[in-house]
Amino acid sequence: MKSLGCTPVLYVGLPNLDERIDLLRVFLRKRMNACVDSNLNEDKNLHQLASKLKGYSGADIEQIIDDAALEAFNQRGCITCKMIEEKIKSCPRSVDEEQLRKYKEWGKKYGNIA
Repeated sequence: MKSLGCTPVLYVGLPNLDERIDLLRVFLRKRMNACVDSNLNEDKNLHQLASKLKGYSGADIEQIIDDAALEAFNQRGCITCKMIEEKIKSCPRSVDEEQLRKYKEWGKKYGNIA
């Protein structure tokens, strides 16, 4: 029998610094069949890139890595920090401050905040 109640909604905010570092690791690992510069996986480089990704969603970060991987493929090279930094500069965030504020208000009013 199907429930007639409301389905709970969970608002999940943008990733924090540690979560962005983890996302970078996951998305780069997914592209290990492509060439990934060995320096890119060093903690200091991941931390530096993650700091530049404040305000980006997980999907935004994955798109940036995808774009860098495509560029590396086209150049027959490896994904580098520089490539990712250039993609960060050219890829706008998908959620601006006003949208984020509205999502948070909506989450407080209608759902749970994670």
